[in-house]
Amino acid sequence: MLEFLLTLPEIDLTLRGVGGVVSLLSTAAAFDNLDAVEMLLPRVDPNERDMDGFTALFRAVNVQNPDLVETLLRRPGLDPNIRGPNGATAFQFACGIGLRGTTESREVMQLLHDDRRTDVAMPDLVRERIRFLVWVFCFLLYKLRRLIGQIRL
Repeated sequence: MLEFLLTLPEIDLTLRGVGGVVSLLSTAAAFDNLDAVEMLLPRVDPNERDMDGFTALFRAVNVQNPDLVETLLRRPGLDPNIRGPNGATAFQFACGIGLRGTTESREVMQLLHDDRRTDVAMPDLVRERIRFLVWVFCFLLYKLRRLIGQIRL
């Protein structure tokens, strides 16, 4: 059915909903539909974000399908270093999922690591934010202790 619809010139593959862009590619990846991804990939922007701010690559990493990730990585123009809404790249996201220890999660992590476009040294903004928040918390705790020390009942 999708194959037939894609032959119709009046079909717009960039759907916009109330919440923003409805990325058909991301949706196909989220539902682990390799056939649909292969049909859509040559016709759409592989870096398009869905309503939640994720690309199809993030969705493929999330379903832990190495074939899906590999198919997306073969697409010229795909940028594996795009950050998701949480500040992590697809590789950093895959590393977090890789902690589950499944064969698929390790394969997905390896595919992203081995792709020449992936910047594995890219700073992890999630960890940087956590470090900053810990520093702020410690600083405020220090100030609070000094303030309490100055108050004598």
